[in-house]
Amino acid sequence: MNESRLSSLYQGIAETVVAAIPEEWSKVYLYGEIADGVRKAFFFYYPKDIDAPVYVHDIPELFQVDEEEHDTYWYRLLDHVQELWQEFLQDGKAWTNFTMFFDHTGTFNIDYGYEDLSDADDHERAILWEHTYLGLAPTDETDRRFLEEHLNRAKPDHQ
Repeated sequence: MNESRLSSLYQGIAETVVAAIPEEWSKVYLYGEIADGVRKAFFFYYPKDIDAPVYVHDIPELFQVDEEEHDTYWYRLLDHVQELWQEFLQDGKAWTNFTMFFDHTGTFNIDYGYEDLSDADDHERAILWEHTYLGLAPTDETDRRFLEEHLNRAKPDHQ
């Protein structure tokens, strides 16, 4: 795998995300997914000196950002995610999803997932991802119950 190409792709993803954020920020968590007929990407960022994350698709409403301008960044991000996947595909190591973290100091981490997502529920995966990476709990009662049941199933038996 071409490390220089990967570095360029990671840089393109980060630059696109940063360009879409309309305020000073401290850190970003991004989820990307490529599956049969699916291209998905979303991110949360933490505004500087604030502990509550902002969801990418809330930006237009929160900051009166033009929807078309916002969509331009989002489609560019999806294109970068697709390019990253294709780079891995060429080496026969195609992932199904990834989580990227970076902060304003330049710290960077990326975790790749290779599980089969064909039967997975998108909404439930998002709940689990938000809990795992952001520590968020759903406000909706059904979603909260799903998360609690999942966490209880994940606990080891202590007999």
